[in-house]
Amino acid sequence: MKPFLSRLFYSKQKQIMLPDAIYAIPGVESNIYYKNIFLTVNYADYIFEAKCKAGRNDQDRWRFLPQEEDAGKEFPLTVQVKNQHGIVAEATTTVYVVPADAGKGKNITLLMVGDSLTDAAVFPARVKELFDQDNNVDLTMIGSRTKEEFPGVIHEGHSGWSWSTFLLKVPKKEEKDPSKFLFPQGDGFAFDLRAYLDRYCNGKMPDFITFQLGVNDVFCATDATRKQCVAKILKNADKLLAEFRKQAPEAIIGVGFTTPSSCSQDAFGFCYKCDYTMWGYAKNQFLLIQKMQSHFAKKMKKDKKLFMIPTQVNLDRDHNFPSTEETINLGNPEKVIRISNGVHPATAGYRQMGDTLYTWLKYQLFKMK
Repeated sequence: MKPFLSRLFYSKQKQIMLPDAIYAIPGVESNIYYKNIFLTVNYADYIFEAKCKAGRNDQDRWRFLPQEEDAGKEFPLTVQVKNQHGIVAEATTTVYVVPADAGKGKNITLLMVGDSLTDAAVFPARVKELFDQDNNVDLTMIGSRTKEEFPGVIHEGHSGWSWSTFLLKVPKKEEKDPSKFLFPQGDGFAFDLRAYLDRYCNGKMPDFITFQLGVNDVFCATDATRKQCVAKILKNADKLLAEFRKQAPEAIIGVGFTTPSSCSQDAFGFCYKCDYTMWGYAKNQFLLIQKMQSHFAKKMKKDKKLFMIPTQVNLDRDHNFPSTEETINLGNPEKVIRISNGVHPATAGYRQMGDTLYTWLKYQLFKMK
């Protein structure tokens, strides 16, 4: 019989999930927020320890601001989760530090596909800002959507959309926002990336295509439907990615892990009353990212231009979501700050997402040298 601590350790393995790689670059902070990689009702019951020769281990995160001398290095990293009995979970990854001038002299085209997180345009704008600042790579963003406040930031993000929407929302007279990838063919409509690019991007095939989806797909799952829901999401993701790969065989495709919510039930109460809970979404999202990792690991063995983007770890769920000031209760006029959005970050959170995508893109450019 295994000792008690060993049995506890093995029984808790499914509670923790780290992506296979973390990307970092001098001047941009990289984080692993422990609440984003470990699933539990009460984080105060645990101690988190990051073991790595780079960065520092804080109470709520591992953080790393690389310097120029770190460029080109790789750092193994292990996170251990402990309680009073010892280690209850453990996961490992590798931190890759990219030189700041990675991709110097290259011109790249980027198509970002997503839901409301992309449609907000804040994290795409952060990606553009970072490329503009490093002055090494000429970035062209393509798509059908943009916002006046973010000139030059173009994308294909649609609020409320899921993996399947891009293949199902056919153009009709009464349809205000159909999928821009569907064009008439025979008696119906078919996915046509070339026609899309001719209409919106001067016919140029993108070098990089990224996807940030899954929040709307998994949001309403319950304990009874969660496994079936996640399986359906992966099937829909496969269908959409297959269409893109068929018509863009040379493009580098990056799939972002579905992002976590804020850590506050107040945010879910503010947005959804009594309909949905933070804990329900946390369980849905955590199972989805676990299944995404194993599912796409198999896909990546066959498709050498398909990669995962670790967008779920570098997002501060405690501090980087919108908040509002409210009275404590009807009988107490004292004001307190409460988080007021469940799944949409504040600007600071979106910028963290942009940091993650930027470092991933720079890593891909570094590998091309």
